[in-house]
Amino acid sequence: MQLFAVGYMAMARYISNAGAFYAFTSRGLGGMAGGTVAAIALLSYNCMQIGLLGLLGGAAAGVDKLIPTLTAVNYDPTTYLFDIAGHYAGGTIANIMGILFVTSIFAAVSAFHIYIARYTYVMGREGLLPSNFGVTHSTFQSPYMGSIAKQLLL
Repeated sequence: MQLFAVGYMAMARYISNAGAFYAFTSRGLGGMAGGTVAAIALLSYNCMQIGLLGLLGGAAAGVDKLIPTLTAVNYDPTTYLFDIAGHYAGGTIANIMGILFVTSIFAAVSAFHIYIARYTYVMGREGLLPSNFGVTHSTFQSPYMGSIAKQLLL
């Protein structure tokens, strides 16, 4: 990861573009490779966000409804760390951990929303998606079409 960070920072000085991986790959390896990277990134970000929303829904719905076979034997892998913290440090620590966990999921969902909107915008601007995805909002300058498309996917 450190090697990636060094390379990213070195290239970021020379390439300014909203679709970082796409821009770097296109510049270094050509448009076909860049388009492939953009499509994979967009698919991955959407899958990750859908998974995070499922995780958030699972935390809200209660694991005993989602994984009845594991809870039948009194083993719940989704609360294992919270159970250990509660046992050794008390319920307050476990509750704080739960609150921090849920807020971190909200933060991750928000970040992936932005990534998806930006990649959709760049792909529309570069002709990899229909051109109406490659425009920004007239007032806010946000890649709103990517946001709308992502919401429709969910």
